Amino acid sequence: MSGYASVIIDISAKGIDRPFEYEIPETLIESAQVGATVVVPFGKTPRLGYVIEVLAQPSRSKHQLIKAVLAEPRAFDETMASLAIWTAEKYICSVSDVIRLMLPPGRSRRLRQETSAADKEPRYSISQPQVNIKKERYARLMITADEALQAALELSRAPRQAAALRALADGPLPAHRVAAFTGASSATLRALAAKGLVALYMEDTYREPDFTYPEELPLDLQLTAEQQQALTAITGSDSGGRPFLLQGVTGSGKTEIYLRAIERVLERGQTAIALVPEIALTPQTVSRFRTRFGGKVAVLHSGLGLGERYDQWRRIRDGSYSVVVGARSAVWAPVENLGLIVIDEEHEPSYKQDRTPRYHAREVAIKRAELSRAGVIMGSATPSVESRYHADKSEYRLVKLTKRIEDRPMPTVEIVDMKSAERVGESGFFSTRLLDELSETIRRGDKAILFLNRRGFANFIICRDCGHVINCVRCNVSLTYHSRERALMCHHCGFTEPAPSVCPECGGRGIGFFGAGTERVESELKELYPDTPLTRMDSDTTTAKDAHRTKLVAFRAQTGGILLGTQMIAKGLDFPDVTLVGIINADTALNLPDFRAGERTFQLMMQVGGRAGRGASSGKVLVQTYNPDNYAIQALLTGDYDTFYEHEVTLRDALDYPPFSELINIGISATDEDAAIALANRAADLVRDKMGDGLLPSVKELLGPAPAPLSRLKNRYRWHILLKTDGDPAVKRFLRDVYGSLVPRDGRDGPALTYDVDPMSLL
Repeated sequence: MSGYASVIIDISAKGIDRPFEYEIPETLIESAQVGATVVVPFGKTPRLGYVIEVLAQPSRSKHQLIKAVLAEPRAFDETMASLAIWTAEKYICSVSDVIRLMLPPGRSRRLRQETSAADKEPRYSISQPQVNIKKERYARLMITADEALQAALELSRAPRQAAALRALADGPLPAHRVAAFTGASSATLRALAAKGLVALYMEDTYREPDFTYPEELPLDLQLTAEQQQALTAITGSDSGGRPFLLQGVTGSGKTEIYLRAIERVLERGQTAIALVPEIALTPQTVSRFRTRFGGKVAVLHSGLGLGERYDQWRRIRDGSYSVVVGARSAVWAPVENLGLIVIDEEHEPSYKQDRTPRYHAREVAIKRAELSRAGVIMGSATPSVESRYHADKSEYRLVKLTKRIEDRPMPTVEIVDMKSAERVGESGFFSTRLLDELSETIRRGDKAILFLNRRGFANFIICRDCGHVINCVRCNVSLTYHSRERALMCHHCGFTEPAPSVCPECGGRGIGFFGAGTERVESELKELYPDTPLTRMDSDTTTAKDAHRTKLVAFRAQTGGILLGTQMIAKGLDFPDVTLVGIINADTALNLPDFRAGERTFQLMMQVGGRAGRGASSGKVLVQTYNPDNYAIQALLTGDYDTFYEHEVTLRDALDYPPFSELINIGISATDEDAAIALANRAADLVRDKMGDGLLPSVKELLGPAPAPLSRLKNRYRWHILLKTDGDPAVKRFLRDVYGSLVPRDGRDGPALTYDVDPMSLL
């Protein structure tokens, strides 16, 4: 007896991105299931592959045999196989690239082959995995519990051996726990083993991340009338398979709705996934979920160690957890019987991956829920324009929370026009208005959050004598000065060089630092408030493992103080004693050459402002800007999302940007500028020719080719072409063919062509 399987080869090369049929030998029928890692003949070399489908009938008569099924965890099931194919088609990437997102963390994809000397049969395995199953030494009794207690009485001259026997009378224990309970060393346990009283053995175990977070949460919360109405709408009615969009002002209790909706799912014996946009949110979110659901909660995000991520993945797959909390990658978690996916802060651009495969976790979550017949709750105080538009079209079901819990007032918002404001200090970061409010907040013993979405000490260094700006040698951007390291760094490619004392262009000493980053603001705050606790959070200060949790725990525990940071502190955090939020520069995102600039500014400012006044005291938000009349800045004064949305969606309609079209950004890059330009022109001409022949009617407009705003990055010249389409899959199939014809070979140094569907940034 034999069967047939459709296999995706673990190679990203173009032309191989399709299933290949193989025959399953009778000996492998039971193990060669969907999601199995197999070894198949491919060309002259055995290759890794993944069974994407078990076939009832093959499509052709001749097949090669699957060589082996590896003893690796089953990576996915039939639903996730369908999701992988859908994702690859939507985002114009290979199925194998998507499958890698579903694999256990830290497992190598290299194949190792050994030949047995006895039977000369090849043996296959994964070579040199970065992480393995953790094993731990255990001890158990070789005699009955009563006999152990009697033996302990007879070991009066060996008190630690006696204590170990008493500890093991209740059952097997890890050796380190026996030592902790009794002081018994390894030598003590070996002595007991030599007497035949105890057996020592190795057993698979798990690495346990530390999720401790000092927040006391009541379990008997009473829902507000609005919360109860929202929960009833979400759990008590049939949405017709539509996702729910929970639009709730900051502090309105959206998390409690998530928790209660998940409770209903768990009561039905199903599982849930909760996505959060920032690792910084995870400690507080996990604390709340674990308070409610105990040990049923798993965590998946890049802040964990590789071994911890691997063990969390294993236990999710084994069914030990029924709730998974994590960042973008958690949408691929190997849960079974999925009942609900929650997407907190659904508007956040961090849900979009910026490397291949360039998927959007929100869209993948909606598709996974559809395939699993599960529910979706997307929550935000400031929904994305696309999501709100879909709700207005009844494709999503809109549920609103308009009030904060306990009828707490929304924080008052004040705009500070920096063009006319009186400023303090040489740098001019702070208006006197902001410093007056900050001083008063500190005097009261309250806490303040200061937000600046730019890290580093100075944005750039310029020579006052000749005007020379020191740029990255690999990218067309200025280097940022970091005073602690006394170095210039590129925040795009990581290039670093010592800060010069003289101008490298003219040799003059007129070197000056311009612009503000979090490091420089921190330096000035320490001078202004030397006795006030100051916590800085950005990607420079949170690189160490567990740094996010450590800093947030310390800030929560202290009396008063300032939390200074970038967008990682802008959302989701809940500190009742924060009464002031200061936005040092609201224009950082506003001036970017991107059609989402206004939306991103409004969302970010609303989110960070929402951190104020979440406790008994009212809150205040001060927004420093050089563009006080901009519609996105003006909308902050009232906090009226609906008015902002109507203005923004009207602009999008007029310009035919999403949600009125689907964008595909075609990126072209090469180490040689002429090669990049030539490739960009050829790619654009191919699309234009098809448009002219009427073969791509769904392409509404082609913009470019043009240099990308970041025209050189990591020693590669960058151009791009922007397509506006009506979402027809035929366009993506054509582009996949274009990729293969224009760039036939993959190479790190050669020309490259990439696709970004629904890009979150056009930089």
